[in-house]
Amino acid sequence: MVEATINLLAVLVAAIAMFVIGGLWFSPILFGNLWMKLSGVTKKQIAEAKKNGMAGSYIGTFVALVVMSYILAHFIDYVGATTAALGAEAAFWT
Repeated sequence: MVEATINLLAVLVAAIAMFVIGGLWFSPILFGNLWMKLSGVTKKQIAEAKKNGMAGSYIGTFVALVVMSYILAHFIDYVGATTAALGAEAAFWT
């Protein structure tokens, strides 16, 4: 089996970027209010969830993002996607 060359800093940066984008996506700045309306979640429920402690959820989400980034980096390395076109093709097949 061929050993993959993975840039761990890039994996960490990708996980952080996904975490930040997800936070913005569900914030009132972007789609948070619409998401709350469509899912039937109230501001009171969100306040209670924050009060009960969301740290475990955030840590679990971040760990999952790191694992996902690491696996995706392996996939990109194995298919040899070294150009933007090959990266787009790998993204399509993924």
